Amino acid sequence: MIADLVLEGRVFRGLAGGFAEAVAVKDGHILAVGSSDQVANVIGAGTRRIALGGRVAIPPSTRRICTCWPMASASPR
Repeated sequence: MIADLVLEGRVFRGLAGGFAEAVAVKDGHILAVGSSDQVANVIGAGTRRIALGGRVAIPPSTRRICTCWPMASASPR
């Protein structure tokens, strides 16, 4: 099965799961979460790929959307 969408960057997998590098989505359902290499096998010619660029994807467990938040950085004063 080929993904419709792949988000590449930091993907939050929950407090116990930590972060992954990528998440693949097909018809609103998560196909794969893991390293970029693990998700690569579901990427096809028609897959939309989005680099998160410092944002974090937080896939909800009960809804069919992913939320991306910018990472806050604190600088010492």
